Amino acid sequence: MLVAALVLALVAFVALVTYVLNTADWALYLVFIAAGSGIVLFIIDWARKYRTDNNALEEDLSHGWKQN
Repeated sequence: MLVAALVLALVAFVALVTYVLNTADWALYLVFIAAGSGIVLFIIDWARKYRTDNNALEEDLSHGWKQN
């Protein structure tokens, strides 16, 4: 998902350059859609990684308490 977010960032940049050069309305819409989708995918990716890290930490701590 992080790769998809980076690709959408590139699409947003290219669309922004297109909008600046041509003032085409469709390019501005594409900027906002690509940037918004990229931010959402980045947050989802971060949340999934954060959750798995916390689960692994809790498992490690619970095993440590059981051994003592």
